[in-house]
Amino acid sequence: MKKIVFVVFLGIAIVYLFKIIKIVWSDYSRLTEYGIGYLSGSIVIFLLFSVLALLMFNKYLKKE
Repeated sequence: MKKIVFVVFLGIAIVYLFKIIKIVWSDYSRLTEYGIGYLSGSIVIFLLFSVLALLMFNKYLKKE
């Protein structure tokens, strides 16, 4: 069960990482203040799911 949760959290983090890279790579010069808010929110969500995935990975390793 913990492995499934880890994979889900990691998948969501990767999706948000690609969104962040896409925004920074192609649209950064055209960002409005709403776009900057969306970018910063995406960064926060990416960090949140990355930390959750890391915590689940550590618990998964300690269990074995």
